[in-house]
Amino acid sequence: MSTAMKALVHRQKQAVLHRRRRQLLSVIEEQGGVWKTGDVMRLYRENGWGCCRSTARGDLQVLARQGFLVEHGMVNDRRYVIAGGGR
Repeated sequence: MSTAMKALVHRQKQAVLHRRRRQLLSVIEEQGGVWKTGDVMRLYRENGWGCCRSTARGDLQVLARQGFLVEHGMVNDRRYVIAGGGR
């Protein structure tokens, strides 16, 4: 595979990743409440995005690092809520 082709594949994967996280954030903003990894996994399965626990957890962590969500709880019982002022 050429370098240009590898770069294209990488960009496509990144676009899917960003789209999934944007859609997750949109649902969390609409529904509000407390979100856990299992909730995200269910949402992803319902949308045909079958994913593993680490993907769901990672997406929540990224959104928290970006300031969209706030983390609460212990590492093994982490919960996320929409950040107070939004962005």
